[in-house]
Amino acid sequence: MELIEAVDALLSQEYISAFLRHKSEMRLADFRLHAGRYFSMYLPEAGYEIVQTRRYRAVTGQNEARVVATKRYTLGMVISLCSGSVAKLSDREIKRMEQESADFSVMWWSKKKSMCLFLGPARFVNHDCDSNCRFTALGSDAICFQALRTIEPGEEITTHYGSNYFGDGNCECLCATCEK
Repeated sequence: MELIEAVDALLSQEYISAFLRHKSEMRLADFRLHAGRYFSMYLPEAGYEIVQTRRYRAVTGQNEARVVATKRYTLGMVISLCSGSVAKLSDREIKRMEQESADFSVMWWSKKKSMCLFLGPARFVNHDCDSNCRFTALGSDAICFQALRTIEPGEEITTHYGSNYFGDGNCECLCATCEK
């Protein structure tokens, strides 16, 4: 089954169809794109999978997710099927998320000059102070990753969230590099 057919099959499900019935064409297109991003991780050429990690359990109290390569990536290769959309957040939304200690991926995106909510499979790519990938734009509202070095199958795909994302100088960072 092709990706478009899989998304169409999802949209034909009674619950999903009812949920989307009164949404605008733009919302429907966004939903299709978002569903397609998640479905694309099951394509043979995706080159990654999302698996469980216990690395952050001491802080979060639960198991988390991580992205692991299922094929070899070399320097400069773009991991385009591990993508995500970026939605600009208002100050009110940011404040509410902080108050609720919401477990969402939020990051500063200089392209939008704003804090943004990061959605899609790429949100599961964890930080490492010596990451093997960097964020790269995929159009105006999406990102994926580009390899900074060779990544072997079975290796976690990581990126650098920023120098102060986990406190001043990332002093609260729990990445594998800081663990050494």
